Amino acid sequence: MIKIYRKTATIKAEKFNDTNDQVFVNTCRKYKLVQPGNDLHLELPTMEGLMKIEYGDWIATGVKGEHWAIADEIFKQTYAELPVIPGKVAKFIEFYKKNYSLANLFMDSANQTQMFEALWVDQHQETAARAWLDGYQIGVDE
Repeated sequence: MIKIYRKTATIKAEKFNDTNDQVFVNTCRKYKLVQPGNDLHLELPTMEGLMKIEYGDWIATGVKGEHWAIADEIFKQTYAELPVIPGKVAKFIEFYKKNYSLANLFMDSANQTQMFEALWVDQHQETAARAWLDGYQIGVDE
């Protein structure tokens, strides 16, 4: 029987393009891109060997520091950037994840109108839910 799965690991990714000569050179150095033989294309060293990379592809970095290339169309269909939330809200969410449930977070936030963190969660429920489920990036506190 076929089952449906979702990816649970987060990755870091950087778009590979040649908009600026110095950025291009730095990216080639950073990821040790090579140009084999007389070919005009570049290749990215991966755990499985060299992988062809095109301008506009994404260079992904896994949890062990490994790299691989992902075509832009595939990347856009497969990955979504983690939400950016204020640092205070991140601590608030982590407290609720450790001690309560997502439902408690939303109920308590709806009833607490004076606290910045609760007010933020109440006003950004979809973002707070994505942060709870998928993870988040810390932004500047408002």
